[in-house]
Amino acid sequence: MCRPLMYNLFVFVGGRFAGVLSPTPMTSRLDSSSGVVRLPLPAITAEFARFASTDPLCCPSSRVTVRYRIDRTAAGPVVAPLDVRTTRP
Repeated sequence: MCRPLMYNLFVFVGGRFAGVLSPTPMTSRLDSSSGVVRLPLPAITAEFARFASTDPLCCPSSRVTVRYRIDRTAAGPVVAPLDVRTTRP
């Protein structure tokens, strides 16, 4: 049962660290764990599982898709969330 624990999704732009996609470390099959990440540049989208307390570990009752942009600042690139959309299976 090799499942990722305390992981995140790191974003680099031109070899420079721009940030992470999750505000806290994630654990697979738990609330807010990551799913599909898409790079429809210039944006990034990432899907996160949303589990209710009664959901089995296989089946989150909803998902959240977050769309991000890359801000180019004097200090370097920064990943910033643009919007959040909730979907139900």
